[in-house]
Amino acid sequence: MKLYCEMIIKGFVPTVGTYNALINDYAKAGKMRHARELLNEMLTRGRIPNSSTYDILICGWCKLSCQPEMDRELRMSYRAEAKKLLIEMCEKGHVPSDSTISYISSNFSLPGKKSDAQKLLKLFTERKRVGFNVNP
Repeated sequence: MKLYCEMIIKGFVPTVGTYNALINDYAKAGKMRHARELLNEMLTRGRIPNSSTYDILICGWCKLSCQPEMDRELRMSYRAEAKKLLIEMCEKGHVPSDSTISYISSNFSLPGKKSDAQKLLKLFTERKRVGFNVNP
């Protein structure tokens, strides 16, 4: 982050790859709110998220929502964030990676969510086969 700040101060705009690396580090540390702030900054600086950006964020929110000691409302808000990003990703024509699909399906296949997971998996499998058109 120190180097990133130096880049910004000197007038450089980081690449999407640089943002992805920083967002990934925050996601691995479970600091998804910081990752979201970095995404917002990325957009403000005119950098457009790619499929890797979305994969990192979706998986990060899913991992965070799986903590056993977490309160139900917070867990549901994290899952909603992951789902929102997944929909946004699809609307922009990006194809989720297999690991992202796996995280989403396992996250939504918890008790009472199995049908949601099956619908999502079916949709993504079909879209990956036909080039991932947003309007099925």
